[in-house]
Amino acid sequence: MAQNPFMTSNYDKYLTKIEDKDSLLWFNAEIISILSATSNNEQDCVRQKPDLNDKWNLVFSAYSADEVQFNYGYSIHNSYITNQTLTLTTSEIFSEFDITNPDFPLCYLPSIFERTAKFNIEWTAIILNSKDLLIRMIWSYPYGNQHSWYRERTYYFKKESG
Repeated sequence: MAQNPFMTSNYDKYLTKIEDKDSLLWFNAEIISILSATSNNEQDCVRQKPDLNDKWNLVFSAYSADEVQFNYGYSIHNSYITNQTLTLTTSEIFSEFDITNPDFPLCYLPSIFERTAKFNIEWTAIILNSKDLLIRMIWSYPYGNQHSWYRERTYYFKKESG
């Protein structure tokens, strides 16, 4: 099944799906490295106000979906890496994903599972360690009468050193 077009961006044309095993191993190691230094708890971090002129490079993206309809289920886990340099300002990134919520950027990865969870079906901006920017959307619809799903799309940006 194709990924949900609701969870895409104009930046997808700069991404190539990772197919080979070595690249997938590298990708998974990068994700683990970024997320291992991250809290799921808002009290464990200090929120930073972003400089809208900061420059970020798109590094990679991930899309996953787990869906069950009646007795049939499927999972998709796709990883993408940039195929050319794409440098953007914080302002450009926030504009692309229509991020206007004054709660953003967050400094932690919020747990989103319930349909009514804060940030469900909303692009969220998360700055980690002042050098990693994650733009993430989770669309969770658990415990449906006949259909349930959990879909997640994340874009990973690295801050340009300057």
